Amino acid sequence: MAATACASQSLAQSIARPAGVRATQQDWVFVPVIIQSAGSLTVPGVLALRDKSALVGENLVAVWYANPGAPGVDWPAKSWTSQDQWEAIKWTKQQFAIGDQYDFLWPTADPQSAGSLTEVPQDYFKGLLDNDPFAALLTTPDGEAMVSLLTAIGYKSATINVDKDGPCSTKIILSALADTTAFAVSVRPPKDQVGAMYESLVPLACVQVVQPAPPPPPPPPAVVPGTTTPLPGAPVNPVNPWKPGPRPDRHVPGCSTATTCCYGRQIFWFYTVVGWFGLTYVQYCESEVTWTCPAPPTVPPAPCPPIPTCPAPLGPYMPPQPPGPVPCGFDYY
Repeated sequence: MAATACASQSLAQSIARPAGVRATQQDWVFVPVIIQSAGSLTVPGVLALRDKSALVGENLVAVWYANPGAPGVDWPAKSWTSQDQWEAIKWTKQQFAIGDQYDFLWPTADPQSAGSLTEVPQDYFKGLLDNDPFAALLTTPDGEAMVSLLTAIGYKSATINVDKDGPCSTKIILSALADTTAFAVSVRPPKDQVGAMYESLVPLACVQVVQPAPPPPPPPPAVVPGTTTPLPGAPVNPVNPWKPGPRPDRHVPGCSTATTCCYGRQIFWFYTVVGWFGLTYVQYCESEVTWTCPAPPTVPPAPCPPIPTCPAPLGPYMPPQPPGPVPCGFDYY
């Protein structure tokens, strides 16, 4: 499922998805959308989603920034009145034909909403919707301070540092993020090279205005032996779930017996790491779960079929057996 896009750079058809490289700025996460096809990669825009634990009143919680495709130009933006972040996500998915298999990459804690119509976003500028009665005041010297005050008291507005004029505006930070993301996805270099590129594109003066995300919550008490990685399970943990991998289920001769056939399923556990200036990486641990099916009832015994003859168990998965820990630290760009 998830690693398909990161396993190959030569794609026969266009694939759109949220990138695994994004930026965290205070309580906002900026997720670039990438479109890959054979020999090309574009970043049409960035979806910013707010950490709703910091929400006050009717604050805006999602902003779409469209890539103007030219350096030194502001990124036109849109936002939604709904505080259901899946409205913004669904609109973005529809615009670029992003598949449901990438839903785990959107940084929201909102439950996925089933809905009829998707809310159409409105034009947004520097913290306010264009049709807001206070929008005309944004051009005054006190415009930014006014938006900060409105957001703090729960108004339908947003205080986002890249919206502010200066060396850390959308035309600088989002352009740097888009170029860094394209580099990471196209070249797949080590993470430190990705960070070095981002650092080279962001003015040092901007470092003071960005706060990295707080550390992730500790894993649940039950962990894979030899690690601090939570056990995979069903239903999945909504914060850091295990997901099936793209590799087909396989026969595992080592745990088959005369009466059972053993099968294995590739699984991944995704998490995020925040680096310099809030550059955030999605990474994963890789493991495998196994289960058994009855062996073919033939005389003499027939070999186990290469694909499972019974479904994987619906209950909690069992962790891999010791001795080794689960490998982690793989980058998902």
